[in-house]
Amino acid sequence: MGKQEGSIEKKRGARSRRQDGAEPARTSEPRKVVRAADLPPPRRVSDEDFDALCVTFDVERDERQALRQQLDNIVDVFASRLLEERRRPDRQGDRDWLSDALKATQKARAALPSRPGKAAEHPVRVGGALLNPVITVSWLVEKFPAFGELLAKREEWKPGNDVSATIRAEFIDRETLPVLSALLGEVELVLQVAVNLLPLMPGGKGGRQRLTHRAHMIANLTQCWRSLGRTPTSGPNSPFTAFCEAVFDAIGWPTEGVEAAVPDALYILRYHPEIFVG
Repeated sequence: MGKQEGSIEKKRGARSRRQDGAEPARTSEPRKVVRAADLPPPRRVSDEDFDALCVTFDVERDERQALRQQLDNIVDVFASRLLEERRRPDRQGDRDWLSDALKATQKARAALPSRPGKAAEHPVRVGGALLNPVITVSWLVEKFPAFGELLAKREEWKPGNDVSATIRAEFIDRETLPVLSALLGEVELVLQVAVNLLPLMPGGKGGRQRLTHRAHMIANLTQCWRSLGRTPTSGPNSPFTAFCEAVFDAIGWPTEGVEAAVPDALYILRYHPEIFVG
């Protein structure tokens, strides 16, 4: 290749020098297991760390600006993804809100009487009119045989004509609470299916989550490595593995397990080009 690639020893030496200077020394636990929660939104590589990377891995000066832009772009995309992920409920949070929503829907449906009293009769009819745009004739036929019989008596009715809309509005006006109860039944069904399926999803029964972001980050770092005219490889003496560990250290991610994760990441990128950051 005409270029000497940085070794693991050189990378570790550079990291040690950085820690002796601006960064406090980190204490590492033996055989630490990295979990998804250990991967915060990454920070951009600092100028000091970037200079150390370039020295450690013999990056030519005319290659540094392009490498810097690549790293910043990759880090920004992953930071955005992780920030968005942090805003969403975790696995237990999903279990909780699905269960709460299901119970609340069942409670609301059970609270509905078959017919409103005198005081609520007019307000319910006015509110029920709002259901007309969201309820189809075919759904009413499926849920209420009486509605189908009503349609059959109207000789002028044809699917999709204005008469069907008029009959639908009249039926909803007269049967607002039964229609509302049937709608809540549909919502209950959706939530019940989701609750039942949740334990069957990957990781649904607990255990460690896959470190998907770590694998995808490593795969994207191959672009940086190839832009330097080098071939990503794996193994204990792989310069690419050392490069990944150095980048992880610079963006605030743990380096434990990176060496073992590189082979899988190299395999993934062959079949999933969509994981590359544009």
